[in-house]
Amino acid sequence: MKFGSLKIIFTLAIFGLVNGCAQVAKEPEIALVTDKTITPALMSTEQFLPYIKIDEETGLRLPYVPQPNPYLGEKGQLDKLVVSHFIEAKRAIKSKSYLQAENALKSIVEKNSTLSG
Repeated sequence: MKFGSLKIIFTLAIFGLVNGCAQVAKEPEIALVTDKTITPALMSTEQFLPYIKIDEETGLRLPYVPQPNPYLGEKGQLDKLVVSHFIEAKRAIKSKSYLQAENALKSIVEKNSTLSG
């Protein structure tokens, strides 16, 4: 490789490094909305953690058996009203109407307390 090519590559690398460092970090567009009056119903997940189990008779380690995923057990479709409120909330977030989005999501939670997330 010639010295001129090496000089060009080195110059481009330095320019890229300086240009990359000059960019300012972008602030998040969506802030988390918290409402202290709503307390989520918490569920213990310890039963789903993989613990090492020992057979009491033999003292040998038992093979790991995965627990069923509780979310996969849910059957059926969501109510059309829930889906429409969710779509409405997504559109409101895109248009930066955060209060409208929050109200749409709250209406989903109030009417469907068994939904996760």
